[in-house]
Amino acid sequence: MENGIGKEAKKKIRRENIVNAAEHVFFLKGIDGATMDDVASEAKYSKRTVYSYFESKEQLCHEITCRAFDMSEKMEQEALELNSLKTGLDKILVIGKAKIDFLNIYPDYFKFILAFNNMSVKNLPRDEVIMACYEKQSKLFSILTDIVQEGIEDKSIRNDINIINTSYILYLNIMSLVKIILEKENAVITDRGVNINEIIETMFSLTIRSIKNYD
Repeated sequence: MENGIGKEAKKKIRRENIVNAAEHVFFLKGIDGATMDDVASEAKYSKRTVYSYFESKEQLCHEITCRAFDMSEKMEQEALELNSLKTGLDKILVIGKAKIDFLNIYPDYFKFILAFNNMSVKNLPRDEVIMACYEKQSKLFSILTDIVQEGIEDKSIRNDINIINTSYILYLNIMSLVKIILEKENAVITDRGVNINEIIETMFSLTIRSIKNYD
């Protein structure tokens, strides 16, 4: 596959192959259980070659996190395009359900996003991939703030709320719920016979009612 192509194109293909291999290994064994030896074996490259592209397992994790953010944004934008005529309030629900769909289709990607969300960016090295992840994370949040602003302007959302604070609360609500869904052995679900689908619908209903403009 790499024969007959230029040096830069070959490097790009190898880099992509290594990230694909890491994704497969990390999804299969978990981040803690996977090693760079596993990645090299899956990619069919020497360990030295893998390290020539990525200095650590953490760098590979951030590459996969960037993919996860891209996929999440793609699904949200597609959902919004299908509902372009709806109000800002309606679009909040669209975004929430798009995140649940993303979780159901790509649970492993969502785990990487959750892990990145739990990191303090201030303590992370300022390398290109980490900053790309941070920018993609910020873009997803900006989509939400823009929708809240849109809802205030079309009068579907209350105008007495702080846009940034409200957007953070909306984001944290859905991410907290997703974390519970991912923890299938969580006592809240298993010990009390809670129907998670009903919980999701109730959360969406309460959220919409809390910011809806009733005037």
